[in-house]
Amino acid sequence: MPISLIAVQSVNGLITRNDEPGTGFASEADLSWFKEILMSHDLVLLGGATYRAAREAIIRGAEEGTPRWVITRKPDEYLEDRIPGKLEFIRLDEAALFEAIVECGYENIALVGGPAISDWFLDRGLVSELYLTVEPVIFSSGKPLVTPARNIDLHLTSVSQLSDQTLLLHYGVRTAI
Repeated sequence: MPISLIAVQSVNGLITRNDEPGTGFASEADLSWFKEILMSHDLVLLGGATYRAAREAIIRGAEEGTPRWVITRKPDEYLEDRIPGKLEFIRLDEAALFEAIVECGYENIALVGGPAISDWFLDRGLVSELYLTVEPVIFSSGKPLVTPARNIDLHLTSVSQLSDQTLLLHYGVRTAI
């Protein structure tokens, strides 16, 4: 089951601007592409921090299309937001997660989120490709997509322009190095 890690970042590799949660710096071109790429997947996995940062958009996306599963340490805190079959909140248990994915028949998975969820999936060799939008901004601080302790070997599959200022890089993930 291929898992595609999808992210937007600044030129200097940060997925958040300073202490601000979310990706408010993403261009309209990226937002449009992001919506399309999520619709091309069977399931979207994301972390609790990503959910809290973009709650309304995630609920809307789950109602309109691809189901979302939020991986969180405290799924019971989100019972009011749950939309059965469309927006689920689950604990991160590798065996149970993949059993549920297979049971539901999901084959093409999108992964969005920050370093905690990205690191977890990358450390286990579960990510097969990376879509990385690069926006023309530089931040003085923020969060990276993965923590610096990660060494991942990638191979560039394609480069395209989402707009005259925004690049989309598509990488295959070889292995952790």
